Amino acid sequence: MATSSITFNPEELIGKINELEKVLLPKAATNALHKAVFETTKELSSEAKNRFTNPVPFTLKSFLYKKPVPVGNNSIEASVFIRDDAAKGNPPAKYLQGVMGGQPNIYPTRFQRMLRRLPDRASNPNRDALGNQGSILSAGEIMVPTSSPKVRRNQYGNMIPAQYTQILTDLAGGASSADYLTFRSEKQRMKRKAQNERRAAKGKKPLKRDVYFYMNEQTVADRNFRSNKGGIFLKSRTGKLHRIMTQVSNAKVPYKFDFLAIAEDTVGDIFEAQLIKNLKR
Repeated sequence: MATSSITFNPEELIGKINELEKVLLPKAATNALHKAVFETTKELSSEAKNRFTNPVPFTLKSFLYKKPVPVGNNSIEASVFIRDDAAKGNPPAKYLQGVMGGQPNIYPTRFQRMLRRLPDRASNPNRDALGNQGSILSAGEIMVPTSSPKVRRNQYGNMIPAQYTQILTDLAGGASSADYLTFRSEKQRMKRKAQNERRAAKGKKPLKRDVYFYMNEQTVADRNFRSNKGGIFLKSRTGKLHRIMTQVSNAKVPYKFDFLAIAEDTVGDIFEAQLIKNLKR
């Protein structure tokens, strides 16, 4: 993350200061800087809400600050930053890099990184001339949801996490959770397997369910789909096929959020106003 610093000269900001104001200056500056970084996180959140399309609350709440602390004898320091951790999913500091100009391509999420590890089972044979195992995605590709009504979306228009998880579960097949899946995904798969084994023992047919699978470009072309691009498909309980995601080259991200400029301008303006207010009241 890019960093920047703001320096100030009290006399340049508020004119000549007297002896009492010199005594009050350290506390006044600390309070002013605290107010400035706090208000800056609110301004960043507001700008993000205006510039992004349907941003999720996690993104809007990802602008954080650290309180001012003394640095040496004559300085104080505070910071405004973007959250770089996430208990689940992807950290905002990573997936916002593109729109801030720090990364030209879309950030590869956990889901995309998983697809770069999962084997392309649609290939036949599944190894190239050198014996290398093919993967669903290459480093220069991503998988994007289609407009199909079978894509389950949340209120912000994004595919829900449960559907991403189910896709990975089905694509991994018999792979171990240590290799490809979360513990929860593997547990669900084993539960369904046990249910069908009990049904088979009673002479019943396996429970039908929606199944996700991958088809590469060659396989799709053989099936005469409208688009020959590879992708992830859904075979419904009734046997119908639906394209859920399409495989595309890693897209460029539009530069639309100048985090550093917004933070610098807001901190500077609020700090100056608050310092004058604290010393002159």
